[in-house]
Amino acid sequence: MTEREADSFEIFETLASIAGEEAAWEICTRFAGESVTFPKTILRLKRNYDIRQEFKDGKSYRELSIKYALTTRQIRGIVHHPSTQETNARQLSLFEALS
Repeated sequence: MTEREADSFEIFETLASIAGEEAAWEICTRFAGESVTFPKTILRLKRNYDIRQEFKDGKSYRELSIKYALTTRQIRGIVHHPSTQETNARQLSLFEALS
């Protein structure tokens, strides 16, 4: 096995362990030969969505600030002033599907 094949196998194994083998094969089939990049914005949007959900479930600003390594002021801003991107219904429905 070449180094490139070994790297590819390792990537597939990681993907399969996260998403399941069937989903990993589907992703490989759909994106074969392409480079796929996931913007960091997705992680921030998901984090902010989770923060708002946990706040609704009764977590305090302080608890959330400790959990997410943010200031209580940042947590308050996320909870009370979501960005336009974050209020987009399509994005929120994606996060609900991932939860």
